[in-house]
Amino acid sequence: MKSGSDREGFRFMSSDIDHMAWLLDHKLICDLSQITLYRTPQHTVILMGWEDLPPGFTRLKLMTPSRNPAVKEACIIIDKETYISSTRMRSAVKLCTDINTGTKLLSSEPHGPCASFKFRVKEHDGALSFRSHHWPNVALPWIQRCQLKQWPPESVLSAILKEGCHVVAISSVPSHCEKEIEWRISFSGSERKLSDSSRQWCPSELLQFFWTCFKLLLSWVYKGECPNFFIPENNMFRVKVTGRTQVLLFNQLYDLMSCSSEKLYLALFYYKVCAYEKSLKCLLMAQNKLSKPYAMYNGLYNQMMYSKRTTGLSLSDKMREALIDHIDLLNNCTYIDELKLEQTLNSSGLLSIPPFVMLNMLFVLNHHALGDTIRSQHFLQNLHTLLLYDSDTLVPNELRDISWQILGICQQICGDYDGALDSYRRSLQETLFNDIQKATLSRIQTLNDIPVFYG
Repeated sequence: MKSGSDREGFRFMSSDIDHMAWLLDHKLICDLSQITLYRTPQHTVILMGWEDLPPGFTRLKLMTPSRNPAVKEACIIIDKETYISSTRMRSAVKLCTDINTGTKLLSSEPHGPCASFKFRVKEHDGALSFRSHHWPNVALPWIQRCQLKQWPPESVLSAILKEGCHVVAISSVPSHCEKEIEWRISFSGSERKLSDSSRQWCPSELLQFFWTCFKLLLSWVYKGECPNFFIPENNMFRVKVTGRTQVLLFNQLYDLMSCSSEKLYLALFYYKVCAYEKSLKCLLMAQNKLSKPYAMYNGLYNQMMYSKRTTGLSLSDKMREALIDHIDLLNNCTYIDELKLEQTLNSSGLLSIPPFVMLNMLFVLNHHALGDTIRSQHFLQNLHTLLLYDSDTLVPNELRDISWQILGICQQICGDYDGALDSYRRSLQETLFNDIQKATLSRIQTLNDIPVFYG
């Protein structure tokens, strides 16, 4: 089965071609009752097990003998039961060998669960797998989510469930010898069907969907968690996207198709890890972008200046150059501790914050952390002035609840408790778009409980 970017139509010179191969007479089952569906000795039956394994992984117990040399070589005995080792399987057979006949085709190099080889100039990755025609037990909740959201269509969902799944020869920690009987569950066939069913988007919708997905990817890299679509408990970033690699990837993503306000996410990240000078550098770049006369925010822009600046540019370049978007903070990721309460106590799924409010908030927080009282007070006053005199331009009316809340948080951090109380009360008077009233009341209660000392 062909998969990967080449199969999806992204055929660049640097793209490789991904293949998945499996033994036709080896059948995976999810529970013992399914063993009656197959005939022995024509079929080798393998039972998938999930107990005490990381989400998204399985162990393979051999229920009937295998006649395949590679499988026989990969078998190990544990507590008198026969299991197939993913580590030994990768060593026993190369994917540029026909695994059903054993005929060697080309030399290869190991690459994760794959064997990499070159054929007719192109690089190929081949993954050895076993096929199950049954939907795995650990992914049953996915069916319920699809039915609840009514996507994909019933015909596509039915086809996916009939597709079943594959398992590939890689463990949750590839270099860990105790994990050698783990195999990763793959839904490549299901992903192909979902991709094919989604190709009906019209061009006008594509940019919107791409931008939504791109922002979601940014939040995953920021958090270091990428939930598998079929088994969300399986964090696909758990091993490889951590530490310095995570930071580098986050920075590289910002070099692609970022709109003018996206530098603020990077500033958030640097503030969170106490890299205050780097955060301030990002804020200055964001401030420069946000102040351009051709910038487009909340549907408002100077048409003449916008046309003059963006004529001849591609849609992606127009977005990078002129588009300003809300800062959306997903509730399942704590971006900064100062907004943790608002994320925890609201049920809307995210906080939407005007970029100009976030810009001034981060200026206040960074300068306060560096002990620069003069500059933190300067940006605190800027934020207060913005909220007092803006008329649905830089601070949309529906986002004034979180904007006053943020001013109150900054005032409280800087020691202006009376000002903070006033701002929190102003927040409650605005349209409750962000569902933060519980957080607001909690902050008011906290301030009321602070003892006042008179000299």
